[in-house]
Amino acid sequence: MVTGGSHTEKHSCYSNAEEFVLMTDNSSSVCIADEDSECQAGNESCGTIKQNKYNNNMYLVLLLAAAFLNQAYAARLAPESAPQLSATNFKFGAFNRQSCSSSSNLLCSGAVTAGDEFLSLTPDPSPFFASQDSNRNKVGRLLYRLPVVAWPAFVSTAFTFRIVGASNSPSGDGMTFIMAPDNSPSLEDSNGFNLGIVGQASTDVASDDIRQLAVELDTYKNDFDIDGNHIAVETTSVEKPLIAKSLNDSGIDLKSGKDIKIQIDYNSWTKWFEVYAAYESDPLVKILSLQIDIAATVKNSMYVGFTASTGYFTESHQLLSWEFKSTTK
Repeated sequence: MVTGGSHTEKHSCYSNAEEFVLMTDNSSSVCIADEDSECQAGNESCGTIKQNKYNNNMYLVLLLAAAFLNQAYAARLAPESAPQLSATNFKFGAFNRQSCSSSSNLLCSGAVTAGDEFLSLTPDPSPFFASQDSNRNKVGRLLYRLPVVAWPAFVSTAFTFRIVGASNSPSGDGMTFIMAPDNSPSLEDSNGFNLGIVGQASTDVASDDIRQLAVELDTYKNDFDIDGNHIAVETTSVEKPLIAKSLNDSGIDLKSGKDIKIQIDYNSWTKWFEVYAAYESDPLVKILSLQIDIAATVKNSMYVGFTASTGYFTESHQLLSWEFKSTTK
């Protein structure tokens, strides 16, 4: 179109399959480009358009990359999601010789053996003196076959056990109720005062590396113990319990050979952790309580069960009955 001696032409430049229109006065020839060629005319203007489009595309790529990295970092820092497991409720009123079979709901490892009416976590003491006892340094672990909800939940377990020591020497070392991160056996070097919880080399490992919780029934006084007849709650180390309480004031002797019952309750909403104990024929008495957020220590689904060990001195740890429930809201 011509007006007053001057003219305005419409120039098209196709770049990356998109049309760009240039309005120039009195001049420029048509600017044409496609995906594989560069501008043939109006070179400076076409170059500017292509550069702007390149800059816009790079900005979009960087924006998307930043959004992806942001989301990935946020997911890494997010707390562990709620468990998908349902509530758990089981009861073993007694045990038998099939309790450790492959068809059972129990996983028995290490020194655990099944007998009539009870499970032995460690063998009976030898009639010989400790130096001749072949049952020294034994470790046993017994777990329920399926994982259970640890939090958010109300968890309660009750069990009856009996500890029989040697008649001619001191005995040790004790047993635990454990919430374990997997169903693996106890480490071979977790005998003695480690009670099948952690290995000798793991005693001082950082808490982030050990995600478990155990209630210890300790029958032998080591240098770091309050006495040889106490209950303690532990996570990363038996040497540094969260809390420990002697049973001497309660009149309960773990090595008496009598049937003893224990009840453990944990409410993940109030954070209260409580342990009760008594001889089988007596009413339960609260032994200890503490507030603890186990979500900071254990996964929301865990394996539950028992461990026991012997060291230089031996004793038999017999589990007579066990019930467990985990109730979610």
